[in-house]
Amino acid sequence: MNPVDVISVIIPVYNREDFLGAAVDSVLAQDCGLDHVQLVLVNDGSTDGSAALLDAYAQQYPEQVVVMHKANGGVSSAFNAGLELATGEVVGFLGSDDYLSDNTLSSVLKFYARHWDQVDIAAIPIEMIGARSGPHWNNRRRFAKTRVIDVSVDWSSIQMAGGGTFIKRSIFADEGLRFDPVLFMAEDATLNTQVIMRRMAYGVISEATYFNRRYEAGGASLVASSHFRPEYYNELLEHAEQRILNDAIEMHGQVPMYVQAVVLYNLMFRFRGDVSMLNAEQLDAYKSRMRRLLEQVSVKTIALHPTTVEQRINMLNLRSGNALTSKLSYYDGVYSYDGVRIYSLNYRKRVGHRAASAEVQAFAVQGESLEMRGTIRSIDISSDVSYEVLIGDRSYPLELGAAIQPGTEFLSNEVRRGLSFSLKAEFRRNEKMRFVANVANGVDVDSFRLPLIFGKHAGFAGDKNSLAFRHSGSDVFRQENATLLRRRKLSGKGADLKAEIGFLRRLDGGTKNARVWARRLSAVRLRASSPGNIWLLADHKSEAGDNAEALFRHICAHPELGIHAVMSLSKSAPQYAALSALGEVVEPGSTKYFRRYFQASTVLNSSADDFMVQPLAGDLKYFADLVPPVSVFLQHGVILHDLSGWLNWAKKGFDVFVTSAEAERTSILNGSYAYGEDSLALVGLSRFDRLNDRPERQIVVAPTWRKALVGDLDPQVGRNGARDDFEESAYFRMWQSVLADQRLLRGLKEFNYRLTFALHPSHSAETDKFKGGEAVTIAPHPLDYRELLETSAVLVTDYSSVAFDFAYMRKPVAYLQNDRDDFYASHAHQLGYFSFERDGFGPVAETTSELVDHLLKLMADGADMAPTYRERADGFFTYSGGGNSARLIDFLKRREAGELSS
Repeated sequence: MNPVDVISVIIPVYNREDFLGAAVDSVLAQDCGLDHVQLVLVNDGSTDGSAALLDAYAQQYPEQVVVMHKANGGVSSAFNAGLELATGEVVGFLGSDDYLSDNTLSSVLKFYARHWDQVDIAAIPIEMIGARSGPHWNNRRRFAKTRVIDVSVDWSSIQMAGGGTFIKRSIFADEGLRFDPVLFMAEDATLNTQVIMRRMAYGVISEATYFNRRYEAGGASLVASSHFRPEYYNELLEHAEQRILNDAIEMHGQVPMYVQAVVLYNLMFRFRGDVSMLNAEQLDAYKSRMRRLLEQVSVKTIALHPTTVEQRINMLNLRSGNALTSKLSYYDGVYSYDGVRIYSLNYRKRVGHRAASAEVQAFAVQGESLEMRGTIRSIDISSDVSYEVLIGDRSYPLELGAAIQPGTEFLSNEVRRGLSFSLKAEFRRNEKMRFVANVANGVDVDSFRLPLIFGKHAGFAGDKNSLAFRHSGSDVFRQENATLLRRRKLSGKGADLKAEIGFLRRLDGGTKNARVWARRLSAVRLRASSPGNIWLLADHKSEAGDNAEALFRHICAHPELGIHAVMSLSKSAPQYAALSALGEVVEPGSTKYFRRYFQASTVLNSSADDFMVQPLAGDLKYFADLVPPVSVFLQHGVILHDLSGWLNWAKKGFDVFVTSAEAERTSILNGSYAYGEDSLALVGLSRFDRLNDRPERQIVVAPTWRKALVGDLDPQVGRNGARDDFEESAYFRMWQSVLADQRLLRGLKEFNYRLTFALHPSHSAETDKFKGGEAVTIAPHPLDYRELLETSAVLVTDYSSVAFDFAYMRKPVAYLQNDRDDFYASHAHQLGYFSFERDGFGPVAETTSELVDHLLKLMADGADMAPTYRERADGFFTYSGGGNSARLIDFLKRREAGELSS
């Protein structure tokens, strides 16, 4: 007889009417039948339509659905309230925006029928949906088959999530176990661990699936905002991590490795957490709490924890009181702490981490002169370690600095992650190059060759499974083994073809990809025969109108420059005919496009999207040594936010980065972008040259995009599709409220103005969802931004850099920002040097009503830019009045000639 007849599923609900139906329906549609289901719905003080929806379900399913309404108390209190109403032998937990596969409860019934006496808790695998998709990273290999996991043996197989777990109700009824109401996060992992510790075992059920909705950071995520709550840094540690450590000692007399692993999993995320809200005293206190927890975890458990070696070393460093390097022992390239091997410089003796290596990120050769920069991928673990490059019979010691890696700061960063280097050296034909780590070991020196890795901007073909290769004129640079690079001159008939075929065979493992091989050999010939003056420009695949078009027009109008400009643009673009009449235009992705691409000396893009910057996509491993030598980022607009997490050199590899203001240039130079002085062109945007102020009685409303609301990308046209939930978003509701505001509509009529709404191109598929009116037009895509900006008297935006184009013409701007925290939390953008209140070109409103007040005043005053904002515009732009394209061309020519330093 099955010991389980009914499974109670508890769903805590707080303002989730948008996804609640899917969650509830997934329980009521279980294939085990309603006789085996009790659904407990706890309304935790919702203020939207959730409460009414819950009552409707209770009315429709009176035998299965129980509803409780309570004041808001948090997720733990909601679960606890639901436990008081649960009657099933097993209790499951489901988020109100998640759902279950229809075979979940039948699979749980079968599992407990076989394993009732072995476990108190069972879990199912998690599949992420929403902003992220795919198996949850903590599934790992646990769910390969349905089984019971003995965590005294398989201690690293931790069960953290409460969603998708099914626990015997007797644990709650007989032993009084409850969710800790103090915990606003980690409440599920804490309770799971308390249950698992009783038997040191839990069940996994592979057949079912828990679908977990993921949000962009800052969207609807509680975790994203947790770092701004003081309790996160004290009470949470005491009630979660310290609580289970104490329970373990009480129950087992020691802390089992499984419990240690749970603690480490939670602490792991804190090492990269935002601690900006803490002052120095609070930060010290927080680190002390973290250290006390780590002291209760063994060195062995930390050393074996499945995370990056950097995090393991930094955990050990904090555990040791930031004195790790002084407590290490060393032998043959391997460092140990308390008898546990934790790090190795000897790539032949791995210690649970990737080998220390040299990653070459830039590699430029002119004759026998080599300029190289990159990162030693090693932990700065001892002052006894030095590094050098050996080329031929010459040694070049490396001077190292901290590697710039945006977003990788650690709570205990006294042990640095990665060491940057730059080197000028001689590299002659038939010489070999290798990187070496030298460890001073008493009177001796131990030397270890470092594996060579070539980054995606280094100009070497190949991939991580093959050896690197570069074909450069009559020379080839060939990686002969993991640690050695040789330069060789090609000589003799057919030597270049032989070298190419040899590389391709190694890359493809002996198989022949005829299409790619032929394309590679053609690209080699095109690069070798390049005239050296071809510039390939692009704004976007399907439209122009940005900086590339402006620069293309300028070059075509000045043949004396000696530049052959080629514009990449789809034939369906509205600008195609006009630009084709001026010069050469090629279809993106066409045979002619790639012919020009491999001949080009310079590529110039207004977009930084990967599909624009790197058109070779998945075939890059075959062609990385043949891409155009200079990549210029023309920019899509003036940078006002900190975009280093997206536009840093390691990700994009731009050789030249165009800027328009000294404040903008300085923010990039001093930020985490990793661009040098000679890469930053302070010349102004080329599209500014074409601006011709001719205002009419028009207001243009042009908000920027929202990452969490972008539909799937169609790479062929480079545009995103529509989303079913777009109209439910706060973004849609906010801007539609502006378009429909009655005071604004009356003002437009009174002052004889019209309003044009220009939705960002990333949301172009959503345009028809907005409703206009008599004086309100919804602009169709593709947009002619220049036309809109020139003919408008007032601009309304939120965070968009289009405000700079408007201010360049000294016309008034108004900002509407009622979601600033969510915007910066969910985008690649971070707050930068530019403050809208201090530096902006118009007033900042937080509500539609405030915005309308500003617009009514502007219309009444003749749409003049107020003196305060005009002074800001005058002081911001380094250059006004045009000439930007000419300045950029001059910069690029002087850079090519090596004249910038003068």
